[in-house]
Amino acid sequence: MTERIDVDELIGPLEPGTVRAILATTLNGSAATPEGTSGGLGNRTDTELLLRVREVVDVIIVSAGTVRAEDYGPAHTGTPIAVVSRSLDFDTSTRFFSGAGPIVLTPQTCVDDPALASRREELADAGARLLSSGDGSPAAMLEALRTIGLEDVSLEGGPSLYEAFLSAGLIDVWHVTVDPSVVVPVETPVLANTDAAAARHRLILESVRGTDDGCLFLRYRRA
Repeated sequence: MTERIDVDELIGPLEPGTVRAILATTLNGSAATPEGTSGGLGNRTDTELLLRVREVVDVIIVSAGTVRAEDYGPAHTGTPIAVVSRSLDFDTSTRFFSGAGPIVLTPQTCVDDPALASRREELADAGARLLSSGDGSPAAMLEALRTIGLEDVSLEGGPSLYEAFLSAGLIDVWHVTVDPSVVVPVETPVLANTDAAAARHRLILESVRGTDDGCLFLRYRRA
């Protein structure tokens, strides 16, 4: 155990086109504190790891629900954020739309839907870039981003987004911070509890490190 860990050690090898999932969890699988956010989980090393991963990737993918719950702002690293949304329902006065506008990943049906025209216009006025994700699948999201030159991905949740990418077999590396706490009940599980998630996914453990406050830092790779 140590007080601090070099986060580049935790990140491991950098390979082109890698999709990394980064998350913090309690011992019993909660992705949030009783207050409903993940901000109270982990420690300083966990925060440094998140920021360093953002530096080494081309784009961050996050769900609209996580953006709202965690009060996202622009990434301080300058890395573009692609927020996944079907409703296109955002409060464009929040700090998420300050600075360079986000990419909004949405299925083509939402790009074409006349009922969403006013929301599309509001997002454009706020500086957001609407990007069609085709059928809205994880594979189509990655294809859309890579078409504009964004290859390396950090996936920051929430649970439904992790589950969708996991079920599609598209997460190459998992960075898991285990916080030495138990939250009861588990209102926010790490993965969404859907039928698509009813499978066993084997991973390869590449790295285990710990800090003296009891936090564990695990890195897994897709088998």
